[in-house]
Amino acid sequence: MKKKLLSCACLTLLPATAFAVPTIYTYTGTPYTTIVDQTPPPGTYTTEMRLTGSITLADAIAADSAVLFSDASADLQALTFNDGRRSYGQANVTPGSVNISLTTDTSGAISSWSLGMFRNAPTAGILGHFLSFSSCASIACDTVFLHAAAAAADVGQSALPGSWTITAVPEPSAYALFVAGIALVGFDVHRLSKLPT
Repeated sequence: MKKKLLSCACLTLLPATAFAVPTIYTYTGTPYTTIVDQTPPPGTYTTEMRLTGSITLADAIAADSAVLFSDASADLQALTFNDGRRSYGQANVTPGSVNISLTTDTSGAISSWSLGMFRNAPTAGILGHFLSFSSCASIACDTVFLHAAAAAADVGQSALPGSWTITAVPEPSAYALFVAGIALVGFDVHRLSKLPT
């Protein structure tokens, strides 16, 4: 009897998995190995720096598929990256400059990727910052450029691809449904323990 009640209570949790769940794709690059430092502007990249960041999508990318999207895509909920010297995000990148390509393998893990975005630079004499990174197949790994005038001034680049972690972020309604299911199981177990044996 207890097993039946437990099974029924667990079934109340199943509808939560049928809905889209926001998913965070977090990237950790490898340390820069190629450094080009020109002045002006001031500042430099170092081999202790790396590209890190995350992309939050409205739903997980299906296994064994490829997706393309931009900063205008409805699926893109949040975007934030840091190249070791400055941050890139929806608040400070040039609209329309974000282009993202992600490919998953049969397990759903990210197998290849490319991203490019341009950040406006408020500093006099600097046009902006361009960030591009990939799985080192079609374009170079994790490359950042600081553009002074019409040429790239400071450059940081990695020799090896970084890695991705994927985290699902359940909606509050999913948490509520989960807690309700656990409460129901607890109530039924408590009620059954009071029955005469």
